[in-house]
Amino acid sequence: VSAINLTFANVSIGHLLIANSSQLSNISLVNSNISLLEIANASVAHLSFVSVNVSYGSLFNVSLQNASFVNASLANARFLNVTAYSLPFINGTEQNVTYVDFSAINLAFVNVSIGHLLIANSSQLSNISLFNSNISLLEIANATVANLSFISVNVSYGSLFNVSLQNASFVNASL
Repeated sequence: VSAINLTFANVSIGHLLIANSSQLSNISLVNSNISLLEIANASVAHLSFVSVNVSYGSLFNVSLQNASFVNASLANARFLNVTAYSLPFINGTEQNVTYVDFSAINLAFVNVSIGHLLIANSSQLSNISLFNSNISLLEIANATVANLSFISVNVSYGSLFNVSLQNASFVNASL
């Protein structure tokens, strides 16, 4: 599929698969529910989720320039071999989210409630920022992170294993 704008608004979707698509400028989902979302082997300039609930989702071998998740709920999500410039999650919930072979300039979580967050086998992470968020289980393994920042964050259980950090800061954080 090649498209300038692919938009889903006020839609209930069972299974949405977008694959082998190298020319997608804008994918937008607004006020929608998705049981199973799969994006594979794709290049997307702008990916936007606003007030979207996703039960199961996976991005595999996907290149993103800019992506945003606002008021979104991700129950189970996997980001595998994904490259993103900016990937903010704002005012949402995440139950089980995994990033493997993930590259990003900015990965941010703001006002987010997270059950299990796993970041593994990721050697090109410039900035990981968490602001005013709660995390039950945080795991970062086999990763290189230039800047790691926790501000007003509560973490119940956390582990960093085989991680290289250039700069890390924890401000008003509870571990």
